[in-house]
Amino acid sequence: MPIIGNLIDLGDKPHRSFTKLAQIHGPVMSLKLGSLITVVVSSETMAKEILQKQDIVFSNLTMIDAIRACQHHEVWLTWIPVSPLWRTLRKVCNTRIFASMKVDTTLYLRRNKIQELIANVGESCPKGEAINIGQAAFDTTINLLSNTIF
Repeated sequence: MPIIGNLIDLGDKPHRSFTKLAQIHGPVMSLKLGSLITVVVSSETMAKEILQKQDIVFSNLTMIDAIRACQHHEVWLTWIPVSPLWRTLRKVCNTRIFASMKVDTTLYLRRNKIQELIANVGESCPKGEAINIGQAAFDTTINLLSNTIF
């Protein structure tokens, strides 16, 4: 396992630092970043193996306290453990939300929401108003998801 003194040692281009480490230590590395163990995968073949065939093994997400405080960990597909409920939710998502036909039919929604985002930015620029890109992206994403699901 590579030893990195601290995150600053990764530099301003951590992806390049990880590439150099992968050349020495192999395509899959386990790094301890603070108190979190992080798996870094740097080859297409290994990424495909992990994401398609070993996803349950690698899906142990670290949950922040805010998720637990709001009890989102009990109902969100992202946070619930593999169980019959998880399988049902995943099946619904794959057949009703992420199916290619459904994605194709909602193209106009995505275009519409992006146009709304661009219009909002366009209105703020002449006024010299600051734009919180994170909030704007979040709002656009939530609007898009709610329109797609409902």
